[in-house]
Amino acid sequence: MRKNKPLIQVFALSLGIGLLLHGNAIAQNKVVVVPLGESESKIARTGQTLAGQIAVTYAPNSTVAVVPISFPKPLPASTGEPTLEYVFNTTSDNCPGIGSSSPGVLCVYGYFESNLLTITGNVGGDGANRLYGYSFSMVPSDPRSNGFMLASWAYRVP
Repeated sequence: MRKNKPLIQVFALSLGIGLLLHGNAIAQNKVVVVPLGESESKIARTGQTLAGQIAVTYAPNSTVAVVPISFPKPLPASTGEPTLEYVFNTTSDNCPGIGSSSPGVLCVYGYFESNLLTITGNVGGDGANRLYGYSFSMVPSDPRSNGFMLASWAYRVP
């Protein structure tokens, strides 16, 4: 045991210095790494891309499913309502690929779906709510059957 004591001290010292130099934070028993020079801002920055995953199912005899998206950081107060664009197993000018989008466009990249007719945007996203997330509705092509959608989303802050 005595042989390992200097090794443990060196590791603890290295970890402590690393946390100080790299601006790391310890929260809920997790180490969160923030690269040097990058802000720990609680508000999303212009040009920053936010992204996530969506999984939605709806039961038979449903006429609509509401899909909520929570942004990992709130948008700046001056940000307008996002423009929703849905692409399925493809890309577009505004949605050039998974994990990216044109500024102000919320790209939803569907990759697995069943019984989906249309997607329409902004369900209850008025006022300050739009800064924290976005919701859209899915309408099934056959309301008598169940359905689902798996997708990823990306939004670049304008």
